[in-house]
Amino acid sequence: MPNIPLEKRKNTLFVAGLPFDITREELVGFFKSFNLIHDDVHMISNHNGKFSGNALVSFEDEMDAQKALKTKNLTYIRNRYVELSEYR
Repeated sequence: MPNIPLEKRKNTLFVAGLPFDITREELVGFFKSFNLIHDDVHMISNHNGKFSGNALVSFEDEMDAQKALKTKNLTYIRNRYVELSEYR
């Protein structure tokens, strides 16, 4: 897991259930309505180095993170619904 500084954790969401072949650009596009920090999109790998289907994404502020959580939780990327949760 990437090390997210404490001051950024309230602006960060954990994203689960992503397609295994999703690109970083596609994930950024999923959150295009929000002020996502592009350098703080972390695609999480498993112990074998393969993408796990999970990611951490950070936003400009806590308000954008909360709006994204309310708007995008349990919505679809392609044929997979994704679950968002706060990263604390």
